[in-house]
Amino acid sequence: MIEDVYAHRFGVKKESMTLHESTCEWLKLKYKQKQMIDQTGFDLLASIEQHRQTSSEVNLFYQFLTQSYPLKEMLYYLYVRSLAERELAMRIDKLPSN
Repeated sequence: MIEDVYAHRFGVKKESMTLHESTCEWLKLKYKQKQMIDQTGFDLLASIEQHRQTSSEVNLFYQFLTQSYPLKEMLYYLYVRSLAERELAMRIDKLPSN
């Protein structure tokens, strides 16, 4: 799900949109019913909280989501990520773990 949110945010042309705004927008596009949007959003937050201490990928998403890192850093990260995907001709689904 993190990858889908990143892909959605990278496709948004409005530079000032934060990751949490983009995540809400993505949920609304994917799940039309409010109950599904709310439940999936809650599940995502619970999962992030559970896994952010043990997964660098989840922790990075958390840092962007809570704006611990500036928006410009997230946009740069998404840009570099897209370049890597294009050059490698593949989608990055998981960051390598330490």
